[in-house]
Amino acid sequence: LLNGGRRVGAYLPELRISGMRDPVLQVIDDFSQEVVYTLRVQGQRFRPPVPEEGKYTLRLGELGTEREVVVEGVRATADNDKELIVDI
Repeated sequence: LLNGGRRVGAYLPELRISGMRDPVLQVIDDFSQEVVYTLRVQGQRFRPPVPEEGKYTLRLGELGTEREVVVEGVRATADNDKELIVDI
């Protein structure tokens, strides 16, 4: 279950993060502009769950600083087996 008790309906690509350990990740629904959740990734790999298929914006790193990376239009699918390499 996600924040608010919503069920996981899809996944974003597995994140492979370089340049920072344990970054903060914020997932934003591109359609509604709603923040789905914000959490600290443990380590440098994470497969973000989301409530439904669609496109999402990811903010990674130390949010609000020069050590923040924004990746827009990331597609979530029910059986996502892709990887996304992010260098912070």
